[in-house]
Amino acid sequence: MRRVSIVWLFLAGLCIPLFLGCGGDGQASVPTPDVDATVESAIKATSEAAGAFETQVAQAVQATRDAETGAPATATVTPTEPPLVPSTTIGMACEQNNDCANGELCRDGVCVIESLVTPTPKPAVVALQPVADASLRDGDAKDGVPDLVISGSVIQALDGPGMEDRAVIEFDISSLAGPVSSAALTSKVFNALGPFPFTLDLYGYTTSANGLVELNDWSTGSLIASINYAGENEVDIDVTAFVNSAIGAGEGNVGFRFEFAVPSAIELNGPYVAFNSLEIGPAASLELS
Repeated sequence: MRRVSIVWLFLAGLCIPLFLGCGGDGQASVPTPDVDATVESAIKATSEAAGAFETQVAQAVQATRDAETGAPATATVTPTEPPLVPSTTIGMACEQNNDCANGELCRDGVCVIESLVTPTPKPAVVALQPVADASLRDGDAKDGVPDLVISGSVIQALDGPGMEDRAVIEFDISSLAGPVSSAALTSKVFNALGPFPFTLDLYGYTTSANGLVELNDWSTGSLIASINYAGENEVDIDVTAFVNSAIGAGEGNVGFRFEFAVPSAIELNGPYVAFNSLEIGPAASLELS
């Protein structure tokens, strides 16, 4: 449509001089060239010019659309990695990580590259299960002499005016060839009653430790630790020194006994703590590393 309009404008412009060249009487005052050839040539030139113009417009429109739609640029930019900056503090003395440059770490008083730091392996933990556990009871007139071994249930410690129970656990350590880095007696609490806190004593023994809980385990051994128990769900006590002593003496079994440090004056429903057992698990464990 644009091309036809341009042609008509051209023809209108051409007719003006032709009209002015004609006399009033209808006779030409000067010779005129071949009008048809001139018009045809003008139309051809105008058509070519219009075609070139339309091509330029189409190219401009396409460029605008490419810019609006984010079409990829013809030029490709290749990113370059910044050069690594060598550290100036490797091997230098330090007290903390902030004393080292470029993300290095302060280890043993010296700046080192993080990738070269060897993580300290965590020691493997071996958890031994009890070979026996039970409660010992002094309930016959409470005279300080045990009367009964109570097994097949939870093991408990209590000490009231008319009765005392002591919780006893034994482990087989014959598989341990040498000293251990750490040993902890971990006991899960089944139930407990206050008033809290109260003091529990843990004793360790080897003389009567034979893989069975018996009446003569009532008072043997030596005090390992005293703890203030306040109703926690688990009791963990470090027994490393005691276990290593037993290993060094060539003992095959060790025994532990929980008992009240101070008797309670409450007649009924006094304070106590009951631990899980082999029958009502999870039982206590001796965790070694």
